[in-house]
Amino acid sequence: MSKRLEDLEEEILRCSRCGTCRQVCPVFAETLTEVQVARGKIALAGAALDGRIDASRELSRRMTLCLNCKTCVEKCPSGVRADEIVLAARDRLHREGKNPFLKHAFIDQVWTRGRVFARFMQTASGLQPLLFRRERDRSARSRIALPGLDPDRRVPVLASESLLSRLPKVVSPAGASRMRVGLFLGCATNWVYPEIGESVVRILSRAGIEVVIPEGQECCGVPMLNAGDFDKAAAQRDKNRTAFREYTLDAIVTACASCGLALKKEMDEILEDGPYLPGVPIYDVSEFLVRGPKIEIPGALDPVRVTYHDPCHLRRGQGIVEEPRRLLRAIPGVELVEMPEADRCCGGGGLFSLSHYDVAQKIGARKAEAIRESGADLVVTGCPACMMQLTDALARSGHDAQVIHTAALLARAFG
Repeated sequence: MSKRLEDLEEEILRCSRCGTCRQVCPVFAETLTEVQVARGKIALAGAALDGRIDASRELSRRMTLCLNCKTCVEKCPSGVRADEIVLAARDRLHREGKNPFLKHAFIDQVWTRGRVFARFMQTASGLQPLLFRRERDRSARSRIALPGLDPDRRVPVLASESLLSRLPKVVSPAGASRMRVGLFLGCATNWVYPEIGESVVRILSRAGIEVVIPEGQECCGVPMLNAGDFDKAAAQRDKNRTAFREYTLDAIVTACASCGLALKKEMDEILEDGPYLPGVPIYDVSEFLVRGPKIEIPGALDPVRVTYHDPCHLRRGQGIVEEPRRLLRAIPGVELVEMPEADRCCGGGGLFSLSHYDVAQKIGARKAEAIRESGADLVVTGCPACMMQLTDALARSGHDAQVIHTAALLARAFG
């Protein structure tokens, strides 16, 4: 049974309106509007719950102005779960038909239908060269004026076919297998950054680990959860449970911060139906490589200065902070320098940057300036969605630092 807004009445009442969230909310920092901060949204949710305001499209719009970065939860003196309250409010608005029609239709008719989604992505990939020109940073920019798209925005180049369709279901190591793990790809790794998944497979195989990539896996369900469509999120979870249960696994590894958070705990906390994949431990790839079987890095990179951006769903969601940094420091030739406020949200937030690009752009500009201050040549992170946002933010700022996933940089040292 999913956690509904009615179940969070006591949580809503625990908010003392102290205003601590105003000091840390990335959206409020750019809008300076009370209803965009956690205590404002909690007040709106409480008013909707007791009937003082009606469910409306305007209320829905205000509830979408949240990145689910969890900074307010981390800093709240009372420990109020503002993230759960906002998601529950979105769920209620969705059930009452107040969420944006196009978003609902795309999730309902395309994103949650595996084969339809694959055809959609293949079609979009085929049209991309006609509508976009490719940039040197492997992003693309619109050739013509497209509705709802800033002409200077950098968008990722889509793969012509999914990584899932290209990888074998089982990749065996060259020597004896030390353990067997499942690889959860996620949408962005599957269609936008296939090199991330390829890098993870290469590293694990070199470490003597058998990698299983179930062909029935689909989206983790986070976009549906964040849109308030809890039923569709649960359906995605069930599809993935079925896909991975076909195999006996020692663990499941993912290289997407949001997928990892969903699989580990967020879906369970909201949907209240037990672990996402019962009986199998789930790891972010950086966490697994540091805490799991010891790996030897066989080669070195040309000297390069890198800085690390903490994805919100990795640092605050999963508590993974030092693991990726330890991996980066272990690569010969890499100099790791910390940027100011490395843990500050970049403004991506999945669908947030599509719905509220004006705000996302301002948040991203702050992150781009922090990267510039670090003097780094490469920006490393553990989240594909952050990679998209950082690439756009850096391009708009005129900074030529490149963005790469932790696993992809590590794989370079593996040849």
